[in-house]
Amino acid sequence: MIKCDCYPNHEICKNKNTCEFWIPLNQKLKQLNQQISYELKILESLNQRKRDYFRILSEIQQGRYTEIVAIDRRLKRVPKKNARGESILKPEDVQVGLNF
Repeated sequence: MIKCDCYPNHEICKNKNTCEFWIPLNQKLKQLNQQISYELKILESLNQRKRDYFRILSEIQQGRYTEIVAIDRRLKRVPKKNARGESILKPEDVQVGLNF
């Protein structure tokens, strides 16, 4: 598919007249290029959400979202509450939109 030797750095391309990456795109290729760019942005967004999910999950497992309170004269760890007043047990309880 990729024929030019300059891939992936096309700034140093010596074949600008024949390189498929330097040839101007026609309307159909421009539309395809825009669609691919759009899909790549969606994938990057999903990848970022996945990283956030696992980072917050790790923080929950490490006890960052817990507090020590006295219950029946004993100190116990209980989950902190989020802005909605729910106990933080899952990453989606910390940040909206992280439910997979």
